[in-house]
Amino acid sequence: MTSRDTDSDTAQLKADLSQIQKDIAALTETMKKLGSNRGQEGVDAVKRAADATERQARAAVQSVEDQISERPFPSVLVAFGLGFLVGKLLDR
Repeated sequence: MTSRDTDSDTAQLKADLSQIQKDIAALTETMKKLGSNRGQEGVDAVKRAADATERQARAAVQSVEDQISERPFPSVLVAFGLGFLVGKLLDR
């Protein structure tokens, strides 16, 4: 093997290593973007779930308010009874 072959092989090896470094940098950037997109998808899913839960809670509150408006006396009795029971349980 001559010195010229060794120099040529060394230059080719350096070029190959440089290309590998560029490929790894590109792959890292792609993975970072993919992770960011997945993270945003997760945030969006949580926001949708929170919105749905809020709508359900508002509907439940409205339902309770409607029942109280329709039957105020039984509602007061139920609230009094529950308060009495909770008070007795906490008294122990």
